[in-house]
Amino acid sequence: MSSVPDATRDVGSVEVSCSYSHKDPRSREQFDAHMAVMKRQKLIQIWQDCKIVAGEDWAGEIDEHLNSADIVALLVSSDFLNSDYCYEKEMKRAMERHAKHQARVVPIIAAMRLARRTVWQIAGHPQGRQAGHVMGQHGRGLDRSRQVLEARSSGDSR
Repeated sequence: MSSVPDATRDVGSVEVSCSYSHKDPRSREQFDAHMAVMKRQKLIQIWQDCKIVAGEDWAGEIDEHLNSADIVALLVSSDFLNSDYCYEKEMKRAMERHAKHQARVVPIIAAMRLARRTVWQIAGHPQGRQAGHVMGQHGRGLDRSRQVLEARSSGDSR
């Protein structure tokens, strides 16, 4: 595939594929900011579809990274849930890999108040148990980097 290449994958780092709605770019930008320290420490390498070169097979690129990522971060927002592609294609494939212990899914509530029930269902947790974090103004109430690091550190990520 032909997306803009990252530097060669560092030994010990994991690939994080970030799935988000293009109608909610601020959530992706906030996610990037919260992941910056782990990227600098070469613990993770993040792939997002904004790295796809114009004119290339964007669906193939997304599939490739959904199929190779160690961790799939789902930035769940109203627009994410409204997008057939995000919900039916990206989330479905991520959850298939998660169920087979091929990847870890980290659902993050990005921009809505009513997503908790859906996030619990995505993660397979019963209601009342926290399955994701909330991205609020200035990142309030969210430690995304801790959650991704926990997923990175768990022995069942692949």
